[in-house]
Amino acid sequence: MNIKPIPRELLNDRIVLVIPTSRGVIEQILNGVRVERSAKLTNAENGSAKSTRYFDEITVWVDYRTSSWSDLKNPVGACEANSPTAVFPVGAKVLLKDEIFEIYESRVYKGEKPHHCKFKARKTGDET
Repeated sequence: MNIKPIPRELLNDRIVLVIPTSRGVIEQILNGVRVERSAKLTNAENGSAKSTRYFDEITVWVDYRTSSWSDLKNPVGACEANSPTAVFPVGAKVLLKDEIFEIYESRVYKGEKPHHCKFKARKTGDET
């Protein structure tokens, strides 16, 4: 199966990926990604009281052929192993302008070779 790359005009966002390591954190700049923002409202019952929660989320699309990485070590290799968690691990932080998000899901899309990765992150705060 031959899959076309995401058109460059749709890949005009920039994020910073912050990955915790045993030696601190690694910050990686990713240019040429697509960020789609969404908001969700959920209703939950807490005992006898009902509460409404608001979640601000982003979905980030990365095209392994056209997105650029500042210093990420072999993102395609990790993706070829069908392991987006090696590149976009759950719990890693994403900085988008002055907002902080935390990755909670990532997925690789493959034809014969990996071509796209998508991850979802939920807002956890604002940068200080």
